[in-house]
Amino acid sequence: MSLGDYFEVLAWGTALVSAGIAVLWAARDRADRRTAAARVTAVEIDPYHAIARTGRTADMDRAAAAALLLDGRVQIDAEGLLSLPADGGPDVPPDHPVEVAVLDALSRREKPTALSALTERHSRFLAEQDTRAGVPEWLRSRWAHHNPSDHLQMAAATIALFLPFAWAAPMLWGEHPDGLFVGVFDYFFLSLFLGLTLLSIVVMTWPERRDHFRPHFTRVPPPPALTAMDETRTRRLRTSTFHTGASHHTAERR
Repeated sequence: MSLGDYFEVLAWGTALVSAGIAVLWAARDRADRRTAAARVTAVEIDPYHAIARTGRTADMDRAAAAALLLDGRVQIDAEGLLSLPADGGPDVPPDHPVEVAVLDALSRREKPTALSALTERHSRFLAEQDTRAGVPEWLRSRWAHHNPSDHLQMAAATIALFLPFAWAAPMLWGEHPDGLFVGVFDYFFLSLFLGLTLLSIVVMTWPERRDHFRPHFTRVPPPPALTAMDETRTRRLRTSTFHTGASHHTAERR
């Protein structure tokens, strides 16, 4: 095989492999979109679940606190601090597990507490709702701030790393004026440098696997309690959600 034939075959091979990876990525993305649509439409998405899985966990707690305020189960002062009412509120527990969790977390506090200080993360509720909605494991890992493996990216990165070794292979052919050892060393050094460069480019520019559940979750109406409160309690609850501990800075003017 001549040098020209070698490079022609290598060029075609590189193009076909690159196109194949692109086609596989597009096919997987299309399958993810269809899977999300089929699974989400088969169940009724819980509003609290939808809020949390669109990156608004603080809003989930705020919605639960709003429902508790409207039911008279908690009270909020001018500084945005939550506490249980003197009479203890209704005897019947809330209907929703997120509201129950927020109320239980507040009942364990001896003093009035800002919503931002409650550490309840509702992991059990969210895991149950993820299972109910058919959320795939790789997406759950991303929501848990882990880095799920992307086999297509790994394949592309591996090809990018070793591709320069094939393109630079003609350096090993023919004579080596500086000696065979120097020629082989130059080949490996240049190939490795180019391979690591291509690997970095693939890692930095690789398109992230898209979350096709998010558009469905964003269309779910929020819990009605968020919009049912009066302006004063809405403002106080917003302060409580982002409370920093400096109560004298967040107090309302009377």
